[in-house]
Amino acid sequence: MPEQGNDASAAGVVDRTIDLIERPRVAEGLLLVAMLLSGILVLWFGRDTTFSGDEMVLIVASPGIDLHTALQTHGGHLLLFPRAVYKVMLELFGLAYLPYRVLTLVTLWVTVGLLFVWMARRVGRTVALAPCLVLLVFGSDHLHVLRGNGFIILLSIACGIAALLALERGDRRGDIAAAAL
Repeated sequence: MPEQGNDASAAGVVDRTIDLIERPRVAEGLLLVAMLLSGILVLWFGRDTTFSGDEMVLIVASPGIDLHTALQTHGGHLLLFPRAVYKVMLELFGLAYLPYRVLTLVTLWVTVGLLFVWMARRVGRTVALAPCLVLLVFGSDHLHVLRGNGFIILLSIACGIAALLALERGDRRGDIAAAAL
């Protein structure tokens, strides 16, 4: 019989924890703390990385970028916006790699934040928090979190999630925003 009491008290702890996380701002606060911790981890583990081969293509093409160059595909992907970003970043920061990695980190945070909002509306804050925490610490593709060119992949995912959120508005502004994203 004591085992039933332990099961009941454990269930009570779980229920109270879920109730706490579901309160406004608690899950968001936990996610913010996790984002800051992930930033430390990402910057630490990626500290010795440098430009990848794909990034070198963007670097070489960026100084003389024109409409023709901007519209060329790379590996079957249109990289118009990333090419423009690399051009600006090269002019601002040169070949210092940290700013590119910080751009990826911020894009990761935006992507995870948008995913949290989208999921929390469907399954609650507690359940939404779990996959977001996993994605903050490398998910299944750590190279796109540790390297500077990860912003290309993460930005497309963030735009897709933002488009879904815009469509939820159910009005013309939302439709226009979704189409732009």
